[in-house]
Formats: sequence, structure tokens, C-alpha cells
Amino acid sequence: MLKRGGIPVSAYKKKAEELRQSELAAAMETVKELEHKLAAFAKTHKHTIQHDPECRAKFFDMCKPLGVDPLSAENGFWGSMLGIGEFYYELSVKVAEICLASRSRNGGIMR
Repeated sequence: MLKRGGIPVSAYKKKAEELRQSELAAAMETVKELEHKLAAFAKTHKHTIQHDPECRAKFFDMCKPLGVDPLSAENGFWGSMLGIGEFYYELSVKVAEICLASRSRNGGIMR
């Protein structure tokens, strides 16, 4: 059995694994806490996020480091929290209406 400074190498490996697990658990707890705070922020500022493009962009920037995609699903947590699914549904309807209205001039295709 190899020893370093009188302590078996296996003891170092065991301690390293314990520290890694502890750090991972702490990081996961921090991410969960941030997600809860982000959800509270979204709930409090829902109207502003929906109607102010600059605020919405900043909100999305806050979501990125957590790997949260507020646009991922209309029926998901963020879609129901923010009503963002409705926003993009309404936007797509407006785009379709514009394409149909301009069909005689450009075939309904825009660049």
C-alpha cells in the first residue's frame, strides 16, 4: 500500500471524493436557490418581462447561466409563469397575417 507522508494514498482519494461530492451538493443547492429567486422575480415582474423587450432580453440573460430556457415549452413552468407561449403564439399569428396580406406583392415570402 502506497503512503504519502505516512497516510495511505487511498485515504487521500477517499477525502478527495468526499470533497468533490460536498462541492457538487453545494453547487446544486445554489442553482436551486437561484432558480427559486428567478421564479419569484419572474412572477413579480411578469408584466414588464412580457411587454418590455429590453427587460425580456435581460431576463433571458439571467436565465442563461442556469441553463433555464423560458421559451422551451408553453405548458412548462416558465410558459405558465410568464405567459410567454401566448406572446409567441400571437406573434406568429401576426407574421402569418402579414405574409397573407403581402402575398399578391411578394408571394407571401419576406426577407
